[in-house]
Amino acid sequence: MSNKEREMISLTIDGIATQVAEGITILQAAKLLEIKIPTLCYHPLLKPFGACRTCVVEVKKGAGCEVVTACNTPCQEGMVVTTDTPGLLAARRLLLELMLARWPNVPVLRELAAEMGLKRVRFTSPVRDERTDACILCLRCVRICEEVVGACAIGYEDRGILRRVVT
Repeated sequence: MSNKEREMISLTIDGIATQVAEGITILQAAKLLEIKIPTLCYHPLLKPFGACRTCVVEVKKGAGCEVVTACNTPCQEGMVVTTDTPGLLAARRLLLELMLARWPNVPVLRELAAEMGLKRVRFTSPVRDERTDACILCLRCVRICEEVVGACAIGYEDRGILRRVVT
């Protein structure tokens, strides 16, 4: 079914009521409204992945809310989304601090830190890469190789600080 044939659903993002095609993600809907949500692992040519967690948003659930990743959470009818609360900003800053502890000189991380008002990093990492071109393990290269090129020539192994991209 094409986007024009998809059913439209109503939701609210940051107090803005909108309608979007069923099946699009919160991140895509926010972009349509020109609401910026930070991302590192997202790429429009790739399937949603949710690895970096920098795109976290709050979705109202009953009396409370649930924190979800905007890049891989589909919009639902009546959904109420908030993209910029103090708690979300704190969570994003924490994630970014942990990344900067490991990759302090990577431009995309430094730019995002500046946008979020992050001035210093409180943590140290047992694994640290000072290069400006260091791999930050967003895994977009692996996913492009598999999903776009169809080669599956690279992948990743291990978890946590041991994770690395391999052939």
